Amino acid sequence: MVRAFNIIGPGQAPNFALPTFAHQLAAIGLGQQEPVLTVGNLTARRDLVHIDDAVGAYEAILNRGAPGDCYNLGSGMAYSIQEVLDRLIAISGLGPEVREDPSKVRPIDLPLLQADNTRLCQLGWQQQRDLDQALQDLWNATRSQVEGKADAGGVPST
Repeated sequence: MVRAFNIIGPGQAPNFALPTFAHQLAAIGLGQQEPVLTVGNLTARRDLVHIDDAVGAYEAILNRGAPGDCYNLGSGMAYSIQEVLDRLIAISGLGPEVREDPSKVRPIDLPLLQADNTRLCQLGWQQQRDLDQALQDLWNATRSQVEGKADAGGVPST
């Protein structure tokens, strides 16, 4: 059994916070959106792991995990969404205004979700990509996708 924490990277559905931020930033960069980034709660802290590292974790669990045991799939570190957003903005090279949208604030939002990945690491799994690499990969894929829609005459969803 696997308890997966926040997995991020290229191809993540745009209804999650980080891909939504990246889509908005790409649209801002192309002049398709005013330079205002709308966000929800930025104080929550989340454990984030790159999709490629998550695949490696699943492989380790499949090959070396004990049947019936439970493994927490996460980096073991938690970052505030504000810190993650600041890093993503820096990667984008843009300087948008960040504005909280009350409709994006969840009525119930746990302040901290962080994995104890000790059991996973005991299987030999190690995180290979840090948060900045995950954000860079997410940004590159999202920017390419939004630019492709713009080139095709489509309007990206933000």
